[in-house]
Amino acid sequence: MDIEELNLRLQRLVSAVNSATEEIDSLQEDIDAEDSAAQDGHEEFARTARRGEAGREWQIIQRRIDRGETTLEGVFSGADDSREAHILKQLAEKNLSRTAEEWTDEIANATSERPAKNPLAEFTQMVEQQQRVFDEIMDVLGEDDSRGNRD
Repeated sequence: MDIEELNLRLQRLVSAVNSATEEIDSLQEDIDAEDSAAQDGHEEFARTARRGEAGREWQIIQRRIDRGETTLEGVFSGADDSREAHILKQLAEKNLSRTAEEWTDEIANATSERPAKNPLAEFTQMVEQQQRVFDEIMDVLGEDDSRGNRD
């Protein structure tokens, strides 16, 4: 391999790595924004629950959270064995199951004119994009091997 081929190969590799880095940075910005919005949403929901606007079970659980007697993790993991926690956990499981089914159906029925627009579809697209970048990097790295060059 001469210096020009090596330089071209290195440029393609750097380009692929830069592309992957930009994608990762963009995803991190999206995650940070979603985390911030989720935190705001959790705080607003806690206020709603305290007022009893989310139902009696939520009001009781939120009061217990505020007193440090339980956590959302405890409620939804089953560690909190109170009646209210049990009711909320069952409801969450039912809702999550229905949502997962809807998202899976949406992905299965997606077309180029009507693509799926849900977090599962977005995650799948992100993984596919990362795989394409990885494959591109591996192609650049493996070009010499495929031509039989081992210098």
